[in-house]
Amino acid sequence: MYRFILKISDENIIGCVVNELNKKIATNTIDLNGFSNGNISDFYKFQKCIYDLVKNLEHNIKVKLKDTVILLPSEQIQITYFSTKIKMKSAFSKEHMQKMIHQLYKICEKNELYLIKYFPCTIKLDNQKLDNPIGMYGKICEITWSTFYIPTNMIKNFNTIFSNLYLKVIDYSIHDYELIDSILDFDEKKLGSTIINIKNDHTMVFSIKNNIPIQILNIPNGYNNIDHEMAIKLNITISQAKSLRQKYCSGILNEDDKNHHIKLYKRTESENTISQYEINQKTLPSIKKLISNLKNQLENKVDENNRLFFIGEFAEISSIEVLLKKYFQQNIYLFNNSNITNLNMRSIQSYINKTQTQKKNPNHSYKFYHYILLGLKKIYDMIKKWLMEK
Repeated sequence: MYRFILKISDENIIGCVVNELNKKIATNTIDLNGFSNGNISDFYKFQKCIYDLVKNLEHNIKVKLKDTVILLPSEQIQITYFSTKIKMKSAFSKEHMQKMIHQLYKICEKNELYLIKYFPCTIKLDNQKLDNPIGMYGKICEITWSTFYIPTNMIKNFNTIFSNLYLKVIDYSIHDYELIDSILDFDEKKLGSTIINIKNDHTMVFSIKNNIPIQILNIPNGYNNIDHEMAIKLNITISQAKSLRQKYCSGILNEDDKNHHIKLYKRTESENTISQYEINQKTLPSIKKLISNLKNQLENKVDENNRLFFIGEFAEISSIEVLLKKYFQQNIYLFNNSNITNLNMRSIQSYINKTQTQKKNPNHSYKFYHYILLGLKKIYDMIKKWLMEK
């Protein structure tokens, strides 16, 4: 059985086909259209994008695709805590857990929310905190969950599009979660980390602690202001300004860059050149302004004790960690293409690896104990497997 895994990012869509052995057999990328800020903005344009991607992959592998997994961007994802309770007449078992998960789904359904992922934060048996309730007796068990969800109508729109293309969505996950879960180590997820991804017109902030996602923020502050100001100062197009930023911008001024000259194609004048030093001279104030504004916007919103990571296109800027350390007054860690192998495909591979682990370890009782001993880190994956088999 083949699966079609789709990752929706800022400017493109990556489609990957895996076979019954969970091995990638085909991958393709197309430009994103009809999709903005984590949501479908034009139904038919987005549907056409998916159609073109699917047809290209089907043509290459000579297989008709059906089962589909969608890795959503984080822009419309919310994190909220819900509690469920159950009265017990026997020792706590897998069946009790399933009933509590059913309660969780009902809570979300009542509020017109689609539950994507859920993580048990605390477990109490007769008001006493436990790590592992399995096999224990008590009167009432209560679990507090950290949940990822989006409005139900958004999922309906996705499902309708894929149904129109004769594809069946069998699972949803979140691109940023899969990516972060795969690149942070155990201590970084346990002790607390905040990951910042500065994008075109906004910034996504993702925090995790005790191995559980605790926060997603969508902040209206992005690097398009840098491109716009550069375009004005240099009298060039926004597109050329973006290209110059991606290739030449730096977090520091370097005297050696005075000898490196770059061609400019101005809008109203003939072609001329500018040194890389001059480009950085003109763009550094905009970069500093963006970082300063972001620092102020995050004040009192994220745990200052968390390790701070920057990821994505902004993290590719040369020597940017110098400026970031100056403004945030702490160590900064960068995740970019220079230190993360195959970054664009990392979230897809993370999802594939998890489903591969599930197939290799079908003993759910063993998995339940194992994950609890890891600090409730991945009960979600085990629980979801149970429900799929019901």
